[in-house]
Amino acid sequence: MKPGYSLAIIVILGLLVYGNTLNGGLVWDDPLFIEDRSPISHLENIPFFFTNNIARGTAMPHAVPYYRPLHMTAMALQYALWGQNPFGYHLVNLILHIALAILVYLLGRQLALGEWGSLSAALLYTLHPVHSESVAYIGGNSELQYSLFYLAALYCYLRARVSTGPAWLAGALLLYLCSLLTKESALTLPLLLLVFEAADRSGPLSKRALRVSLFAAISALYLALRFQFVKEISWLDTPFADRFYTSCGIVARYLWNLLAPFDLKVLYDIPVKLSLFRWDVAGPLLLVLALGVILARLLRSSTERFSGLLMLLPMLPASGLPMILLPVPMADRYLTLPLAGYALLASLLLERWHSRVVTEPVVRRGGAGRLLRFSVPGAVFLIVCLVFGVMTVQRNLLWHDRETIARRMTVDAPGHFLGYELLGTILGTQGEYAAMAQSYLLAEQKTRDRNLEQGREYLRLGRAEEGLALFDRMLKQFSSDPKVLNGMGEALMMKGRSFEALEMFRQGARICPSCTEIAENLRKAESAGSWKAE
Repeated sequence: MKPGYSLAIIVILGLLVYGNTLNGGLVWDDPLFIEDRSPISHLENIPFFFTNNIARGTAMPHAVPYYRPLHMTAMALQYALWGQNPFGYHLVNLILHIALAILVYLLGRQLALGEWGSLSAALLYTLHPVHSESVAYIGGNSELQYSLFYLAALYCYLRARVSTGPAWLAGALLLYLCSLLTKESALTLPLLLLVFEAADRSGPLSKRALRVSLFAAISALYLALRFQFVKEISWLDTPFADRFYTSCGIVARYLWNLLAPFDLKVLYDIPVKLSLFRWDVAGPLLLVLALGVILARLLRSSTERFSGLLMLLPMLPASGLPMILLPVPMADRYLTLPLAGYALLASLLLERWHSRVVTEPVVRRGGAGRLLRFSVPGAVFLIVCLVFGVMTVQRNLLWHDRETIARRMTVDAPGHFLGYELLGTILGTQGEYAAMAQSYLLAEQKTRDRNLEQGREYLRLGRAEEGLALFDRMLKQFSSDPKVLNGMGEALMMKGRSFEALEMFRQGARICPSCTEIAENLRKAESAGSWKAE
C-alpha cells in the first residue's frame, strides 16, 4: 500500500471515531479556565505566561504550581480565534490527535516496521478508547500538545542518527524544548534516549554521548527557567515511601487500561497508600514486576525494547512516584504518550506473529489451511480495532457536557469529593439550590471521611507526627466534628501531650455524648493521671 493511502485511512478513521466530540461542551474545569477572568482571554498576557505559574489569575480551585508557558500561549491564541465557543477547542484537539497518530505511523516507518506494521500501529493508537478523555476534554489539550512535540522530537532524533547534517538534530532539540514548555513531563525524553543509545550502540560513542548531552543541556535550561519563575514544589508534601506504595496500584492500572480498556473511568479514586503490606499495594507491585520480567524475556530486538521504553518511561511523571497528583492521582489522558509506545510494540509483536504463521510449513492442510492460518493475526487485529472504535464512539458521549461527566464521576468514584463538588456547582447554576446544598454536603463528608481514614491509618502505623499534622489541618475545616476531635486527641496522646488530648476528648464528648469511642478515650485520659502533672 502507498503511504498516501495509509495516511488517508488514519485521517478518515480519526474523523469518524472522534467526530462526535465536536458538538461537546465545556466539561469539568473547562469553564474555570476558558472564561473572561482567565489570563488566556488577553493576548497581551503572553509574556506573563513565561514568568508565572500556569494557574495564577484563573479561578481553578485545585490548581498546582506548573510552568507551561507554551501551552498557555497556544490556549490564548485559540481564545483569540473562538472565545468561549467550545467547537474550536474540540476541533484543535481532534486535529492534534490525528497528527499524533500520523507521527506514530512515521515512527513505525523509521523503526523499519514496514508499511502494514506502521499502519497497524497508527490505527491502534487512533482507535484506542483511552484517548476519549484527552480528545473530548478541552483540558486534555496539554497532553496532546506536549505528546506531539515529544514524538516529533523523537522522530527527528531517529533521523539525525542516520543523517550527516545537523538539521535533524537541531530540529529535535527545538521540538524537545517546545515539549518541555508545554508540559514538564517531557523530561523523560533524555532518559529514554540515554537508555536507547546505551542498548543500541550503533555509531561512535562520542557522537551518541554528544547527542544525549545536548538533550540534557536543554533539560537544565528548562529547569533553570522553571525554578526562576515558579519556585513551588508541590510533591514534597507526601513522603517518598507513601508515593511509592501508591504508585504500584497506579502503574498496574495504567498497564491494564492499555491492554484491556474495558473498565475505564472518568474519575479514578486511589487514596494514598501508607504501607507495603496491603493487598492493594503488594498485589499490583508483584504484577508489575512479573510483567517486567515477561517483557524482558519477550522483547528481542532493539526496536521492540525501544517501543517498550516509550510505553513505560512516559508513565513515570503520572505514576504518583515523583508526586501525588491532586485532586485525582491518575487519569486516562496521561496515557496519551505511553499509548504510542504500546501501539508500536503491539504492532511489532503482531508482525512477529504474522511472520511466524506465514513461514511455518503447513502439513496436511493444503492451500485452504494455509490461507486460514495466514489470516489469523490480521483477523485478530481487525476485530480489536472494530471493538475499540465502537467503544471509543460510545465513551466520547460521557464527555459531552458538565452534568453528564459530573454524574458519571459520582458513579465511578463514589468515595471521592470531586464529582459531588462539581455536580453541586452545576445544580446551583440551574437554580436547584436544595440539591446543590446536598451535593456540597456530600463532597464535604467525602473529604472528611477520606482524611479521617488516612489519619487513623497513620496512627495504626505509629506515625504520630504525620497523623497529628493531618488532624491539625482537618480541625481548621471541621472544628466541631467529634470524629476529628477524637482523632486529634489520639494523635496528641501518642505524642505524649496528654493535657491537650484531654481537652480534645472533652470537646468531642460535649458535642457527641453518645459516642462510645470518645467516652472511652476520655476515661482513659482522665484515669492516666499524667495530664495532672502537666
